[in-house]
Amino acid sequence: MLTRNDPGQFFSNHNRTSTELQPNGIHSSDADSERSQQPSNVLDNGAFSSTVTFESDRSGLSTVVRSGTVLTTAAALRLEQLLDKLTTELGKMFACVTKILKRKDPEWNTNAARAAIRKEAANHASKRTWDSEACEWESAVAKYGPDVEYVQANLILGIKHYELDQSQHRFKARIVALGDNVRDIYGRLVEEDQLHGRPITLEGSRALDCYAGLQPDGDCQTADADGAYLHARLKGRPKVICLPKEFRTQAELEMRCPVHLLYMAIYGLTHSNSDWEDHADERLLLKHWLQARDIERPMFKKEYNGHIVGMGRFVDDFKLAGHKPVLPHAWAEIFERFDFADPPQPVSRFVGSEEILSRDHADVATFLVKQDAYIDTFTRKYLDEIAA
Repeated sequence: MLTRNDPGQFFSNHNRTSTELQPNGIHSSDADSERSQQPSNVLDNGAFSSTVTFESDRSGLSTVVRSGTVLTTAAALRLEQLLDKLTTELGKMFACVTKILKRKDPEWNTNAARAAIRKEAANHASKRTWDSEACEWESAVAKYGPDVEYVQANLILGIKHYELDQSQHRFKARIVALGDNVRDIYGRLVEEDQLHGRPITLEGSRALDCYAGLQPDGDCQTADADGAYLHARLKGRPKVICLPKEFRTQAELEMRCPVHLLYMAIYGLTHSNSDWEDHADERLLLKHWLQARDIERPMFKKEYNGHIVGMGRFVDDFKLAGHKPVLPHAWAEIFERFDFADPPQPVSRFVGSEEILSRDHADVATFLVKQDAYIDTFTRKYLDEIAA
C-alpha cells in the first residue's frame, strides 16, 4: 500500500575447430552437428539443463553426454527423440511456453505459419536489415575487403502461449544470426567482445509502479517497440549474412553461397544488444530525456507541464509512469523516435504477473501483483494430463 507524500522525490531534479564454407552456404561442421542443435528446446527445461548436453565429436557423429556417459549415434538419436517428446508433454504444464517447430512438423506448413514467415520477411524488408542485392561469398570478400565476416542465419518458427487453449496460440517467426559461429575470410571462428546492455531490473520496474501510485491521478503504461534491434545500425567490422531458403529469391536459390551485406543489428549477434541500447539512449537524449545513470541506465525522466514522467526500458518494452494527463505527450515524443506496432496500454501484465493499480481513497493507492490466472491455467492443464 502506498501513501502519497512527495512524488517528485522518486526522480529528483538533480541529476574450436575451424570449418570451411560449403557451396550451399552451410559450415561443414553445421551439417554434422545439425541433429545435435535440433533439441535446443530440451535444454530450456531446467529439469534437464544441468544433466544433458548435446555435442558433435570429431568424426562428425552426433553424440549425447548424459551424466558423463557418451552414447553412440543410434542411442543418441533415440534419447534425443525421447527427450523431445517428453519436453513437449511437460511444456503443457508450465506457463509462458513457446513450442519451437521443426520443418517436419505439420504445423510448419499451416497458413498461420506461412503468414508469420511472410510478416517477418516484410519486417526486415521495411527496415532494410540487409542489402537487397545478393552476391556470392567469394565476390563479397573482394567487394567489402579482408575484414568482412560471414554469418549464417536460421529461421526460428514457434507457437507462443502453447500451454494455453488453442485459441490463444500465436505463431511467431524470427530470423536469427548464429552469432556464436561468425567466420572470417579464412573460415576461422571470430572471437568478438562480449558487449551486453542491461535491461531495467525488476526492482526498477516496481519503482515505476510505485511512482505511478504516488502521483495524483497517476498511471503506468507500456508499449513494445516493433523489431527493436532492427532500429539500430550494426557497428564493428562489416558482416554478410546467408539467409535460409524461405527468404531467398529464385535467383539466389540457384547461387552457390548467396550473401547479403548486413546494415542493422539483427538478433543473434554479440554486438546487437549493445548497439540497440546505444541507439535507444541517443534518441531519448536528443529529446532531452534525462538518464538516471546513478540508478539504472535504462531509466529516464522528463518534465511535462510541471509533472515528472519516469520511464524504464526492458529491451524493446517501454514503460512510462506519472501523471496520467501528461503521459500522451511523453508517448508522442517516443513514438516519433521509434516504431511501435500498437498504441500504449495501461500496465496489466509484466513477466507473467497481473498488475492492478487501484485507488480506494484520495491519498492512498494500492498496486496488486498476482499470478492467479497463470496458476489456474497450468494447474487445470496438469490435472487434465493426469486425468484427475
